[in-house]
Amino acid sequence: LDKYTEALDCYSKSINKNENDYRPWHNKGYLLAKLGEHEKALSNYQRALEINPNHSEGWHNFGNSYQKLEKYNEALKCYNESLKINTGNDVLLSNKGLALKNLNRYDEALESFNKALKINNKNPYTLYNLGFTLEQKGNYTEAIKYINKSLKINPFFPEALNIKGTIYSDLEDYDKALDCYNKATILTPNDPGLISNKGNIFAKLGNYSEAIKYFKQTLEINTKFATGYFNLGATYIQMRKYKKASQQFIKAKGIFKIEGNEEAFKKTEKYENWSNNTLFILTKLEPLDDSFINSLKSTNLFDLRKQSEVISDGMKFLETNFKDLIIPDETKELLIAKTICFGLLKQILIFKP
Repeated sequence: LDKYTEALDCYSKSINKNENDYRPWHNKGYLLAKLGEHEKALSNYQRALEINPNHSEGWHNFGNSYQKLEKYNEALKCYNESLKINTGNDVLLSNKGLALKNLNRYDEALESFNKALKINNKNPYTLYNLGFTLEQKGNYTEAIKYINKSLKINPFFPEALNIKGTIYSDLEDYDKALDCYNKATILTPNDPGLISNKGNIFAKLGNYSEAIKYFKQTLEINTKFATGYFNLGATYIQMRKYKKASQQFIKAKGIFKIEGNEEAFKKTEKYENWSNNTLFILTKLEPLDDSFINSLKSTNLFDLRKQSEVISDGMKFLETNFKDLIIPDETKELLIAKTICFGLLKQILIFKP
């Protein structure tokens, strides 16, 4: 870190001596980017390119910082400017493809990756990103092929192992998926996204206690990992622990809101509504369930009529609230079954001597 600080100081001194030399501006931006200071890097790259707009590497690095900041449209513009000057840079074409993939422009991304591979077919990152894009399009067979090529060049590539695991998970081959995730975890043991993927496999297998263990582990690594809270909530729904689920969704929503992830925020809000509405309905149905059981046991006419009234009120509640509430299909099926059941019981009670 001291060497970086010293280098930054040297670049600043060079700029002070000659502020019209693009090279110290660019180099300072590059160093700031290496330190993760991408916002600061942008202003230095911009100044360098104002002095020398024909610097291909400058446009490329300018785009890389935008990409790191998830400003993919801006990154794409920079890559295109760089490609006007240098058309034969495979890394540049690969990075352009990545920006297009992140914009969900998958066909254009594939075109850019394939151009990069014509120049250099041994770049594991290009092969990986091409495979990742094919996975996003649902072309699993081709995706696996390119991911395997990437891993043949670099067997210690955790991102490639991770996406290979995701492909096998999509194909419901959970043993192979776990094998990939376990190999990747050896290389990056503190990656919450990777550990979360392992948890998702156990959730799909119905092993909820094991899934929860992994989701909680992601939050021990990073308390701001919103996906960890979301996955915990989704698992609690499967376990019918709706109150616990709602608590996790509230935490996830707060983080997604801070991150500005509107799509994830809305999805989490939907699941939170499911949990709250299901809990609300089940609470309201408890006395109906009791009346159902009591009516089957009772032979007292007065008591039977009382139970019938409770069930009638419950049915009115179901009819009034059922249509408007946002609930999962499982709860809808439960309500339909109970409505039919209570309706039949009511008819029996009317004619029961």
